[in-house]
Amino acid sequence: MRIQRLFNIIFLLLSILPSASSRAFDFTTSSNRTANRWVDPLIEQRGVAISATTNGTTLTINKPAGVVTGDVMIVNISLGRSTANTADPSLTGWTLVSGALFDNNKNYRAAVLYRVATDADASVANYSFALGAGTTGAVGAIVAFANVDVSGATPFDVTPGSLNVSPTVQESAVVANSITTTRANAAVLMLAQSNNDVTWDNALNSATAWRSTNPSTLSELYDLPFTGRDDRLSVGMAWNLKAEAGQTGNGLVNQSQIRNFGAILLALKPIITVVPAPSITSTLTGSTNYGTVSTYQITASYDPTSFSAGTLPTGMSLDVNTGLITIGANTPAGVHAISLSATNASGTGSVSTLNYTVNKKALTITASNVLKCFGVTHTFNTSLFTSSGLVPGETITAVDLSSLGAAPDAVVGTYAINPSNAVGTNGFDANNYQITYQSTGTLSVRPLNSWHGTTSTAWTTTTNWCLVGSQVPGAGDAAIIFPSNNSPELGDSYT
Repeated sequence: MRIQRLFNIIFLLLSILPSASSRAFDFTTSSNRTANRWVDPLIEQRGVAISATTNGTTLTINKPAGVVTGDVMIVNISLGRSTANTADPSLTGWTLVSGALFDNNKNYRAAVLYRVATDADASVANYSFALGAGTTGAVGAIVAFANVDVSGATPFDVTPGSLNVSPTVQESAVVANSITTTRANAAVLMLAQSNNDVTWDNALNSATAWRSTNPSTLSELYDLPFTGRDDRLSVGMAWNLKAEAGQTGNGLVNQSQIRNFGAILLALKPIITVVPAPSITSTLTGSTNYGTVSTYQITASYDPTSFSAGTLPTGMSLDVNTGLITIGANTPAGVHAISLSATNASGTGSVSTLNYTVNKKALTITASNVLKCFGVTHTFNTSLFTSSGLVPGETITAVDLSSLGAAPDAVVGTYAINPSNAVGTNGFDANNYQITYQSTGTLSVRPLNSWHGTTSTAWTTTTNWCLVGSQVPGAGDAAIIFPSNNSPELGDSYT
C-alpha cells in the first residue's frame, strides 16, 4: 500500500511539472539564457513525427506531442486522384510551401505546407487537410520543430523553391534541388514523395541514403509507405543542422523501386539574437581595513570583454581585462563611490555604483610619564609618547600633550597627561585611524628641595633637584628624596 501511494505521488508531481522540452522558447528576452554565457538555442525536433492515411478526400493527422506557441509544423503529403484535379491540399492557417503533379498521367500530387503554432494550437488535437475532389487516397506526416526564428515573414532561412518532380521519368534516385543557407546552424530538411509504396534508403553509411553535400548526412525522421484501396503512395523525410552558411548541394536519397517522385530541400531559420550589453552582477558593496591589501572582482553578464571603474582613489588599480580591482594598503579610509561598467561586442552597459568602504585602523597613543618642580611652568616635549597599531613605514612625529599639572601653581601631586592631535610623515594621516588617546601617562609635581635624580647620582648636581634657590641642600637643610633610577651619592668629602 505504501509503495502504491509513493507511485501516486510521483505521478502527480510529474503531471504538474512542466517539461523542459515542452516550453516555448522566447528568443526576444534573455530569461531563457545563462546571463554570463549568451548562447542561442539550436533547432530541435519537438516530439515525434505523426502520420496518417486516408482513402477519401480528407486527411486528418494528430498534432505532435508537446507543440507550443512558436513551434513550426511541416506536413508532407502524397496523394492519388481519379481525375486531373490540380488543387493542392489545404487547411486554414497552413501555408503552402510547394505543390506539384509528379506523374505523367496527372493522377499523383505532392504537397508541403507549414504552420507556426499559436496559442490556439494548445487546444487542437489534430488537423484535417482538404485533399480536393477526386482524391482516392493519401499519406502524410507532420513534424514539429522548436527554437526556430519565427520573427520574420516566414520561418525559412532561404525562400523555398519548388518541388523537384519526375513526371516523365521513373527513377530510383530521388533528387531535391540545392539551396544556399544564410545563417549558421540552419536546419536543412529533405522531404520526398513517391507514387508507390516504396521505402527510402536509411542504411548506415550507405552511398544512396539521405544526404547532401553539406550536411553530408541527413537523419531520417519517417519512412511511410501506404497501400490504399486504389493507390500506393509513400512519403519520407530526413534532416540535419548545417553548421555553416552556404550551399547544401542537391539533396539525395534512393527509393526502393523505380517510380516517379517529388522532392524538396527546406532550411528553417535558426535563432540569432543580438547579445545585450553587459550589466554589472557583482555585489555593489565591499570593505577592507586601512593598511591591508585587498581585492574586489567586477563581474558582469553577457560575456564582457573589458571593464571600467571610473576615477579610482589613491591606492586602487583596475585590470581592465579581468575586472579585478586591487585595493592597496595606502587607500584612504572612508566610503569610496566608484562607477563600474563593462563592455562587450554590443557596447558598454549601464553604470553601477560600487560603495567600497576602507575602515579606519585602530591606533593607540599613550603619553610618557614626566615630572616637574613646584612653581615651574612645564612645556611638554611633543615626542614623549608611545604608539601601537601604526601601519609599517608611517611615522608619527608629534602629539599635543596637556596636563593640569603643567601650571606653575599646580600643587604637589600626580596629574594625568592628555595626548591629542597626532601628526606625522611618510603617509601618516590621522583620518585613516581610529585613534585612542590614552591618558594613563602622568605628570608628577615635586616639592622644593626634593631629589628626582634625572641627571645623575651626584648630590651636588643641581639638575637632580627641585631647588628653592641655586644651591643643593646642605647641612641644616631639609630635603626629600624621591625614589628614582639614580640614588643620590654624597661623596667622601661632603658634609
